[in-house]
Amino acid sequence: MVPSSIKSNLASLRFRERLLTFVWGAACWAAVALLLLLLCGFADWLIDRERETPMIIRIAFVAGQAGAWLLAALLFLLVPQICRLPDELLALWVERKHRQFDHRLIGAVQLNEPDADLRGMSKELVAVMTHEAMDESNNVDFPAVADHARLKWSLLVTLPVFLLVLIPFAIRPEVCFALLARQALLPVEVPHSVELTSSSVEVWPMGED
Repeated sequence: MVPSSIKSNLASLRFRERLLTFVWGAACWAAVALLLLLLCGFADWLIDRERETPMIIRIAFVAGQAGAWLLAALLFLLVPQICRLPDELLALWVERKHRQFDHRLIGAVQLNEPDADLRGMSKELVAVMTHEAMDESNNVDFPAVADHARLKWSLLVTLPVFLLVLIPFAIRPEVCFALLARQALLPVEVPHSVELTSSSVEVWPMGED
């Protein structure tokens, strides 16, 4: 069996890799969701400048966004998390960054599996190699092998989008909050800088309520 210390170190790397993958996927999902929300709100505002946006169009905006959110969640969040990360792959990642293992880590993982084919091999040499891999792994930070550059890329993806969304809120917050509520299909009117109202006295036909 693969030594528990090696499996524990590989498991810590696997957890860090899935966490970084989730952060990157969440950043991509948030960018897509915010951009779509911004575009749909802008389209609603343009239409409402001429006439009240038809409810069918508002429903289409919401349905389109919901579909895009689900698709983005599937591609950026669910699929990467269910991808298999076997110990052999993780061991290769570690050996690629830490040459001092000299193939002993991947050898310890593969040759200590229950179904490993050890024909023509010395079990004593395999045990020595495994022991050396265990000693070397105690000096290596396995989670640090994961690609942490994705944290920077996540920030670079989401920060410009957040700033782009915040600019309209800083300029006309009342309009933006109204458009945001309309994306939830709430009966809210978009505030306008100029509104026309009738100053005439209302005349009701006789006999009418």
